[in-house]
Amino acid sequence: MEAGLVPVKVKFDANINFEKDWFVGANLEHDTKTHTEAGVSLVKKDAANKYWLTYDHQRNQTRLGCLVNKPETTFTHVYEALYTLKDGKEEFHGFPLVIAAGGKYVLSKDSTMTYGVEFKKTQAAQLKFEHKVDKNWKVSFVQQFDASRLGSKRPAYDLGFDVAYTL
Repeated sequence: MEAGLVPVKVKFDANINFEKDWFVGANLEHDTKTHTEAGVSLVKKDAANKYWLTYDHQRNQTRLGCLVNKPETTFTHVYEALYTLKDGKEEFHGFPLVIAAGGKYVLSKDSTMTYGVEFKKTQAAQLKFEHKVDKNWKVSFVQQFDASRLGSKRPAYDLGFDVAYTL
Protein backbone atom coordinates (compact mmCIF):
# COMPACT_ATOMS: atom_id res chain seq x y z
CA MET A 1 0.00 0.00 0.00
CA GLU A 2 1.28 3.48 -0.79
CA ALA A 3 2.56 5.62 2.06
CA GLY A 4 -0.12 7.79 3.64
CA LEU A 5 -3.06 5.73 2.39
CA VAL A 6 -5.37 4.29 5.00
CA PRO A 7 -6.26 0.61 4.45
CA VAL A 8 -9.90 0.16 3.53
CA LYS A 9 -12.00 -2.86 4.36
CA VAL A 10 -15.13 -3.32 2.30
CA LYS A 11 -17.80 -5.61 3.71
CA PHE A 12 -21.02 -6.73 2.01
CA ASP A 13 -23.76 -8.89 3.54
CA ALA A 14 -27.09 -9.64 1.92
CA ASN A 15 -29.98 -11.89 2.79
CA ILE A 16 -32.98 -12.38 0.52
CA ASN A 17 -36.17 -13.94 1.83
CA PHE A 18 -38.55 -15.52 -0.66
CA GLU A 19 -41.60 -17.74 -0.46
CA LYS A 20 -41.75 -16.81 3.26
CA ASP A 21 -39.57 -19.71 4.48
CA TRP A 22 -36.57 -19.66 2.11
CA PHE A 23 -33.48 -17.49 2.58
CA VAL A 24 -30.48 -16.93 0.30
CA GLY A 25 -27.48 -15.11 1.74
CA ALA A 26 -24.11 -13.90 0.57
CA ASN A 27 -21.18 -12.21 2.27
CA LEU A 28 -18.03 -10.70 0.86
CA GLU A 29 -15.18 -8.91 2.57
CA HIS A 30 -12.28 -7.32 0.75
CA ASP A 31 -9.27 -5.42 2.12
CA THR A 32 -8.54 -3.72 -1.27
CA LYS A 33 -5.89 -6.39 -1.96
CA THR A 34 -7.73 -9.69 -1.71
CA HIS A 35 -10.94 -11.28 -0.50
CA THR A 36 -10.73 -11.87 3.24
CA GLU A 37 -14.15 -13.55 3.45
CA ALA A 38 -16.62 -14.86 0.92
CA GLY A 39 -19.54 -17.21 1.25
CA VAL A 40 -23.09 -18.08 0.27
CA SER A 41 -25.91 -19.82 2.08
CA LEU A 42 -29.33 -21.31 1.48
CA VAL A 43 -31.68 -21.79 4.45
CA LYS A 44 -35.17 -23.27 4.66
CA LYS A 45 -37.33 -22.63 7.73
CA ASP A 46 -40.16 -25.00 8.52
CA ALA A 47 -41.97 -23.93 11.71
CA ALA A 48 -39.31 -24.38 14.45
CA ASN A 49 -37.02 -26.44 12.18
CA LYS A 50 -34.21 -25.15 9.97
CA TYR A 51 -32.23 -26.72 7.11
CA TRP A 52 -29.09 -25.18 5.61
CA LEU A 53 -26.44 -25.48 2.95
CA THR A 54 -23.48 -23.06 3.07
CA TYR A 55 -20.21 -22.55 1.25
CA ASP A 56 -17.20 -20.72 2.78
CA HIS A 57 -14.76 -19.76 0.04
CA GLN A 58 -11.85 -18.83 2.35
CA ARG A 59 -11.92 -22.17 4.16
CA ASN A 60 -12.98 -24.01 0.99
CA GLN A 61 -15.71 -25.79 2.96
CA THR A 62 -19.37 -26.55 2.54
CA ARG A 63 -21.85 -27.39 5.32
CA LEU A 64 -25.13 -29.24 5.18
CA GLY A 65 -27.25 -29.40 8.29
CA CYS A 66 -30.53 -29.19 10.08
CA LEU A 67 -32.02 -28.19 13.40
CA VAL A 68 -35.00 -30.32 14.38
CA ASN A 69 -37.17 -28.92 17.14
CA LYS A 70 -40.11 -31.03 18.30
CA PRO A 71 -41.80 -29.19 21.18
CA GLU A 72 -44.52 -31.85 21.47
CA THR A 73 -41.84 -34.46 22.27
CA THR A 74 -39.56 -31.97 24.11
CA PHE A 75 -36.42 -32.52 22.08
CA THR A 76 -34.16 -30.42 19.90
CA HIS A 77 -31.46 -31.97 17.71
CA VAL A 78 -28.84 -30.51 15.38
CA TYR A 79 -27.07 -32.52 12.67
CA GLU A 80 -24.32 -31.19 10.42
CA ALA A 81 -21.83 -32.44 7.85
CA LEU A 82 -18.76 -30.34 7.00
CA TYR A 83 -17.02 -31.18 3.74
CA THR A 84 -13.61 -29.63 2.96
CA LEU A 85 -12.92 -29.21 -0.75
CA LYS A 86 -9.13 -28.86 -0.36
CA ASP A 87 -6.91 -31.68 -1.54
CA GLY A 88 -5.21 -33.73 1.16
CA LYS A 89 -7.69 -33.04 3.97
CA GLU A 90 -8.67 -36.47 5.29
CA GLU A 91 -10.99 -36.75 8.26
CA PHE A 92 -13.76 -39.37 8.30
CA HIS A 93 -12.73 -42.75 6.77
CA GLY A 94 -10.31 -41.04 4.38
CA PHE A 95 -12.83 -38.44 3.21
CA PRO A 96 -12.53 -34.69 3.89
CA LEU A 97 -15.68 -34.91 5.99
CA VAL A 98 -16.65 -34.18 9.61
CA ILE A 99 -20.07 -35.28 10.86
CA ALA A 100 -21.51 -33.88 14.08
CA ALA A 101 -24.77 -34.17 15.99
CA GLY A 102 -26.10 -32.84 19.24
CA GLY A 103 -29.33 -32.62 21.08
CA LYS A 104 -31.29 -31.78 24.17
CA TYR A 105 -34.18 -33.68 25.72
CA VAL A 106 -36.33 -32.02 28.34
CA LEU A 107 -37.24 -35.01 30.48
CA SER A 108 -39.36 -33.03 32.97
CA LYS A 109 -39.62 -29.45 34.16
CA ASP A 110 -36.56 -30.12 36.35
CA SER A 111 -34.50 -32.61 34.30
CA THR A 112 -32.66 -32.46 30.98
CA MET A 113 -30.34 -34.70 29.01
CA THR A 114 -27.95 -33.33 26.39
CA TYR A 115 -25.59 -35.15 24.04
CA GLY A 116 -23.03 -34.44 21.37
CA VAL A 117 -21.07 -36.65 18.98
CA GLU A 118 -18.42 -35.89 16.39
CA PHE A 119 -17.00 -38.20 13.75
CA LYS A 120 -13.75 -37.25 12.03
CA LYS A 121 -10.31 -38.93 12.12
CA THR A 122 -11.23 -39.88 15.65
CA GLN A 123 -14.58 -39.85 17.37
CA ALA A 124 -15.79 -38.00 20.42
CA ALA A 125 -19.04 -38.17 22.39
CA GLN A 126 -20.48 -36.41 25.41
CA LEU A 127 -23.61 -37.06 27.49
CA LYS A 128 -24.93 -34.94 30.35
CA PHE A 129 -27.89 -35.39 32.70
CA GLU A 130 -28.92 -32.43 34.81
CA HIS A 131 -31.61 -32.26 37.51
CA LYS A 132 -32.81 -29.26 39.50
CA VAL A 133 -33.54 -30.61 43.00
CA ASP A 134 -35.17 -27.41 44.28
CA LYS A 135 -34.80 -23.64 43.75
CA ASN A 136 -31.21 -23.73 45.05
CA TRP A 137 -29.76 -27.19 44.38
CA LYS A 138 -28.81 -28.73 41.04
CA VAL A 139 -27.01 -32.01 40.38
CA SER A 140 -25.46 -33.22 37.14
CA PHE A 141 -23.66 -36.21 35.72
CA VAL A 142 -21.36 -35.96 32.68
CA GLN A 143 -19.54 -38.62 30.73
CA GLN A 144 -17.42 -38.12 27.66
CA PHE A 145 -15.21 -40.14 25.38
CA ASP A 146 -12.48 -38.78 23.10
CA ALA A 147 -10.83 -41.39 20.86
CA SER A 148 -7.99 -38.98 20.01
CA ARG A 149 -6.67 -39.64 23.55
CA LEU A 150 -6.33 -43.40 23.00
CA GLY A 151 -2.71 -44.39 23.49
CA SER A 152 -1.84 -41.15 25.28
CA LYS A 153 -1.24 -40.47 28.97
CA ARG A 154 -4.63 -38.83 29.29
CA PRO A 155 -7.57 -41.24 29.60
CA ALA A 156 -10.00 -41.32 26.70
CA TYR A 157 -12.98 -41.58 29.03
CA ASP A 158 -14.01 -38.89 31.54
CA LEU A 159 -16.72 -39.16 34.15
CA GLY A 160 -17.93 -36.24 36.24
CA PHE A 161 -20.45 -35.40 38.92
CA ASP A 162 -21.43 -31.92 40.01
CA VAL A 163 -23.54 -30.56 42.84
CA ALA A 164 -24.29 -26.83 42.72
CA TYR A 165 -25.96 -24.54 45.20
CA THR A 166 -27.19 -21.15 43.99
CA LEU A 167 -28.19 -18.39 46.37
